[in-house]
Amino acid sequence: MATGELLPSADANAPRRGPEVIFNNTIPDRYYAWPGYGGPNQEWVDEGGLKDRNACLDEQVNGFDFNYCSSLADATGTSGVIEIAFYDDFIVCGGPPGWPASQCSYVLSGLPLGTPSGVIQCWTVAVDLSGGFECPATLRSSFRTEGSAPHGLFGWGFIPYQDETGPLLRRGGYNSQCCFEWFDRNNRLHLGCFCVGCIPPESFGMRLYGPRANARRYVSDDPAWPRPLDTLSLDAQTAVAAAQPATWQVVNALAGRSYWLGFATAPADKSVAAGRATLLVDPAVLMRSVHMPGGVLTGMLPVAPPSALFLQARESSAGAVTGVSNGLRHCF
Repeated sequence: MATGELLPSADANAPRRGPEVIFNNTIPDRYYAWPGYGGPNQEWVDEGGLKDRNACLDEQVNGFDFNYCSSLADATGTSGVIEIAFYDDFIVCGGPPGWPASQCSYVLSGLPLGTPSGVIQCWTVAVDLSGGFECPATLRSSFRTEGSAPHGLFGWGFIPYQDETGPLLRRGGYNSQCCFEWFDRNNRLHLGCFCVGCIPPESFGMRLYGPRANARRYVSDDPAWPRPLDTLSLDAQTAVAAAQPATWQVVNALAGRSYWLGFATAPADKSVAAGRATLLVDPAVLMRSVHMPGGVLTGMLPVAPPSALFLQARESSAGAVTGVSNGLRHCF
């Protein structure tokens, strides 16, 4: 049985997934799952738990790894298409409430399947969602964690667009159960709950990545985003907590440019600078704008900060704005 790994392309100037692993169900086990029956567009939904890492009781997925096997003959090595869907609530032996509506979904094409002669191959795929494709990427929705999801679990769905392709069984994920759901997307049917390898609990291989604790990135919900000056990447380099120091950084700041970090108690989403930039913090409740020498700022959070802070960086040269960043949201 051949195996392989597909990784995101390296780009030194791009934001990167992580750095935190927020769910890890990738400990190898003896068995693999190959639910190749049922035909294409069948969805296999598994579950796990996401711990609460901020006072808003939500999370952001900025990357994921998953495992799959296929015995479908693939002469080119790029014939596979798999959709991965995420749900922020899940009922064991019931599935995601409101299925088939998902929180986010990603269609991945150009994936390898079996050998040209149909010998089974297994693969690990690493996906980077950072830079505007996170789940969720905007503030219009949130991905609830165990403290706010009605049933305390999240779900993720594996949808192959071809036959003889299915997820690998792994173990070790927080609050992973040994059961998964089978849905027929062609006919919108729930075909049942299936339980395998319960001692210890086995489930489909998945690893989720997220930002540092309490440092959710967000971008505009406007289809016009990104605008010409929406070019900066702002990240928290530490977890963000009341009465603790925190560091914020503009990734790959340019020499000779000035950087400022704005703090507000509410977000915004509006076009500014004659439609060339996006304002993501509300100037009506702007608390302060602080100079970031070299694009870096370290400061102490107050003992009793506002319930939420929204941050955005701007770059200038000779008094003219030359770039603005994504937003960051911190909850307390």
